[in-house]
Amino acid sequence: MVSVYNLITTCFALQKAANQVFLVSDDMDMSLSDLLTRLSNALGYRSRLVPVTKSLLIMGLSLLGKRAMAERLCGSLRVNIKKSKEVVRLEATRNGREGVKEDCAGEIARSCPEGGE
Repeated sequence: MVSVYNLITTCFALQKAANQVFLVSDDMDMSLSDLLTRLSNALGYRSRLVPVTKSLLIMGLSLLGKRAMAERLCGSLRVNIKKSKEVVRLEATRNGREGVKEDCAGEIARSCPEGGE
């Protein structure tokens, strides 16, 4: 994952980054089910996803007039970071799989009262 600190300090230091919008990613595509499974596991829960075939989901949501939503749910979470790589030269310091686990561990630590779990 890309460090927010690194992103901000790099963008402030570069004149060519002024007044521009950059999309940031660890350059690793991940499906929604993969993300939800990793989040639940990192938080210490068992994943409870109901298996539904892609074609059934698309057909059902299409009947409800929500085909675009079905396409977004079934596709990978992708961000085009070409501009960020070329202009800012920002690279991920950890991958998304590691980041989900570390971020959840940090969130759990912050949510627990001091001195106990």
